[in-house]
Amino acid sequence: MARIVALALAALPCGAIAQPATTMMPGSSLGENMRLGTQIERIVSAVPGVISVSQRAGRSRLDEDVQPVNFAEFDVTLDPELRDAAGAMAQMREALSVVPGVAVNVSQFITHRMQEILSGVRAQVVVKVFGADLATLEHLQADILAAVSDIDGIVDLQAEPLLMIPGYDIRVDRAAAALYGLAPGEIVRQVGQALNGVPVSKVVEGDRSFDLVVRSDAATRANIESIVTMPLRSASRATVPVSAVASIAPTEDRYQISHEDGQRRAVVQWNTTGDLGRVMAAAQEAIAAQVALPPGYRIAFDGDWVGQQRASANLMWSGSLSILLILLLLGLAFHTPAFAALVALNVPFALLGGALMLHLGGSSLNVASTVGLIALAGVAARNGILLLSRYETLERETDLAPREIAVKGAQERLLPIMMTALTTALAVIPLLIGDPVGKEYQRAVALVLFGGMMSSLILNLLLVPPLYLAVRHRLPARAPEPSPAIAPAE
Repeated sequence: MARIVALALAALPCGAIAQPATTMMPGSSLGENMRLGTQIERIVSAVPGVISVSQRAGRSRLDEDVQPVNFAEFDVTLDPELRDAAGAMAQMREALSVVPGVAVNVSQFITHRMQEILSGVRAQVVVKVFGADLATLEHLQADILAAVSDIDGIVDLQAEPLLMIPGYDIRVDRAAAALYGLAPGEIVRQVGQALNGVPVSKVVEGDRSFDLVVRSDAATRANIESIVTMPLRSASRATVPVSAVASIAPTEDRYQISHEDGQRRAVVQWNTTGDLGRVMAAAQEAIAAQVALPPGYRIAFDGDWVGQQRASANLMWSGSLSILLILLLLGLAFHTPAFAALVALNVPFALLGGALMLHLGGSSLNVASTVGLIALAGVAARNGILLLSRYETLERETDLAPREIAVKGAQERLLPIMMTALTTALAVIPLLIGDPVGKEYQRAVALVLFGGMMSSLILNLLLVPPLYLAVRHRLPARAPEPSPAIAPAE
């Protein structure tokens, strides 16, 4: 079904705000992030239409979405008169692609937040690889990057880093530790405090406060020979060197290990330009052909693509059910099934105008416009009911010929049909004109309703009367119903 129906989620532009996000290599300092941020601000400021640029590095530990200091966001204010915000973002992306050692993700604030809600990752498309061995996950991650790197429409392609960082491996001799009354966890805690520090107080400067941290001096932390001689304090207040109860060796371990659903996870992510469905079809085909999964490993797609497929499935079922209910009610409302079929013809008339208006408005078929198409089907059927029900009434109550009925019925229902169609079309005009900011979803629905009502109005009055004549000539003539007899007054 993904190949047949691929509805895009409507874009959520944030007016005159763009938000490039950058991620440096893990372990980069705050100072280096700010230095590189100054360079990025100069590059982005040179893009036509950019008014101002400001940087935010990292996120607080108390934030709902904690970020390390190697991560930065840039709030870019664009000229309100700029009509091509997407083009300006593409220029930012191209200009930032030459900055070494940084992964760039150019989008907008609300888009980033919606993507974080959907998949936990700031990207339109997220490919998650699940498995047990981190080295194998890193290899599969590289294979996926190579498989999709040449696909047209993929931008901001990057992988979640699985880097190795230096550290110390502490192996506790449990028997020796027990002799001194030290638990393994207590040994690791004391060594960790000596190396990383422990907050002991607060330093207040004006309205800001900072932790006062105590740790071993730089010379002690610099080499392993000094670390193994660090004193440990046991429960009996005896002082024991680290070397008496544990061995310490330099090692390398992963900077970050991500888990999801109880499994280790690696991520490849990207944004897209153009048709998301086409890009995803090409990416899935390339990954299936070029990436071989060992037993026990699996790939899952997430992000906007998943939301798109979920919305497509829901709309397929709800839209089909709505159309069936409309047809069922039409069959019950008309004595002649052929008349019910004529009313149903108003639906494709209206959908044709809605699709044409979407094309002229520069929009694509997305979830919002599809909702508008479903609503349009019911509104368009109403106009056909007004005309065909009048034809049935004239057949029952008069002895006019079919041609006369077609003309008379169209004349009598011209004003009501125009009133119902024009009131709907005119009501959505405020959503079609002016600044589109803040009415992205409503504008897609308005385009469909406006175009559909106009085409339904024209085609309903021009095509339904001739079609009624064609159907009437193929059906047996109906005798008009006799008027009820009136008893003479006494």
